[in-house]
Amino acid sequence: MTMVPGKAGKVFVVGIDGATLDLIDPWAGERKLPTFSKFMSEGVYGHLKSTFPPLTPPAWTSSLTGKNPGKHNIFDFFKPEPGSYKKRIVSARDRKSRAIWNILSEQGKKVGILNVPVTYPPEKVNGFIVAGMLTPSLQSDFAYPLWLKDELLKAVDYKIGIDLRKLVKGDKDAFLKDVSEVTEKKKEALFYLLKKFEWDFFITVFAALDPVQHFFWKFIDENHSQYHELTKDKYRKAIVNHYKKLDGIIRDLLDTISDETVVMIYSDHGFGPLYKDVFINNWLEEKGFLKLKWNLEGLKWRYLKKRGYLPKGIREAITADHHRDSKLISAIEWKATKACFSSLSGQCIRINLKGREPEGVVEEGGEYEALRAQLIQELHKMRDTDTGERLVERVFKREDVYFGDFVKNAPDLLVEMKEGYVLQEGFGESLIMPAKQAIALRSGDHRSDGVVFMKGHGIRKGVCIESAEIVDIAPTILYLMGVPVPADMDGKVLREAFETEYLEENAVQYGGETAVYGSADYEFSRDDTEELEDRLRGLGYLE
Repeated sequence: MTMVPGKAGKVFVVGIDGATLDLIDPWAGERKLPTFSKFMSEGVYGHLKSTFPPLTPPAWTSSLTGKNPGKHNIFDFFKPEPGSYKKRIVSARDRKSRAIWNILSEQGKKVGILNVPVTYPPEKVNGFIVAGMLTPSLQSDFAYPLWLKDELLKAVDYKIGIDLRKLVKGDKDAFLKDVSEVTEKKKEALFYLLKKFEWDFFITVFAALDPVQHFFWKFIDENHSQYHELTKDKYRKAIVNHYKKLDGIIRDLLDTISDETVVMIYSDHGFGPLYKDVFINNWLEEKGFLKLKWNLEGLKWRYLKKRGYLPKGIREAITADHHRDSKLISAIEWKATKACFSSLSGQCIRINLKGREPEGVVEEGGEYEALRAQLIQELHKMRDTDTGERLVERVFKREDVYFGDFVKNAPDLLVEMKEGYVLQEGFGESLIMPAKQAIALRSGDHRSDGVVFMKGHGIRKGVCIESAEIVDIAPTILYLMGVPVPADMDGKVLREAFETEYLEENAVQYGGETAVYGSADYEFSRDDTEELEDRLRGLGYLE
């Protein structure tokens, strides 16, 4: 793979987890977000179609490999633990494709990577990496080169991420204070690294907007059942204030870097309202696809579903334990179970396949296909008993969504719910309940349409682009930097973002493949696993 002559610009990327045009567009029009407004008038902008499901690990990875999850192998926050019904947290080692920083490093380009999700453990690059979401702790080796860790901790008192545990216990003020402090530390780290290192490509991701929208959307949503009861102005302004903070950071960034640098802003997915949890395992059990054991764990779930009578002391113990550790795996009679839902983040159903699962019962081939077809048909019949509305928008077989050598590692069925509903893990007292995480209402959730903005040399001005997809980010950046686009990328260069003259003078060049096979898995330590699980539990991604 060789450089394209005559074109070798610098690119700076700002990633914003969960940013949506549904909010940016009107607020920019009201002059609340002047920097975003500047991008819209002096550059291009538009929706950016995410992966399915629209989720942090697969979406960021797809954007920076230019490939769908079937090629890069990251589908969720989790992956199945071999020989078990448990799941493990994914790491950078699970990525089976070179990312853009690997490609650029090989071309002699200097790269800077700050706070990008699923980059732990950090890999060797021609520059630096400070790992982002799914980094265990400040005690872990979260930076490459390793000496950068201690320097960053001393220089800016660096923070790994936001502590959601206070929020899910109801302390909104402590959460918002933490959001502000962590975002400020990320900003300090960004500007420190900008001054310290030379770079050709730099990407930084701000992740706090995602949980702010998850838990504060109800304060801006007039259709939420609690909207008119919520009167505190500081909570109503929590989301817009965070967008304003990011707008200011990007403004300061533009004042710092060269005018010749192309700046791109994009999000991994969008956001929208959430009202109800759907406890799909209730439905799977009632339909006969899943069976509970008559052990203590099985009795706990039966109690939660108001099945039968239990003495008061046992009742209280069960309810308390449910909020700490659902232990769903030990409650299921796997030898009589055909399918189970076990990942809120993945929104997927896994078949209990013989030969793949420890106690699989469904035969590969005809029985497997017939079961998937039956589940798809039955899921489309699900209705909200209160409103009569259909609950399921679409159900996909994994091969309908993904393609590539790693589709076999994807879940068997992926479910797209009607807007306002989300599939929930475990069992509930009823099939449909208010969306909650501990005592905190989750009132916002991911949507497919994220955002993309671009501004700089060769970029059109004041244009809304309409066909951008998450996999287009990597090839577009490589094109801007004069590096051939690997032939095995699924994404395309976003030609509609560029001026005609620029495209005529700079033809897109293509190079070799970027697949990576045989890299060793990474296993988090027990302490690191517990810390990460606790954080993901705060987000609602673990029961």
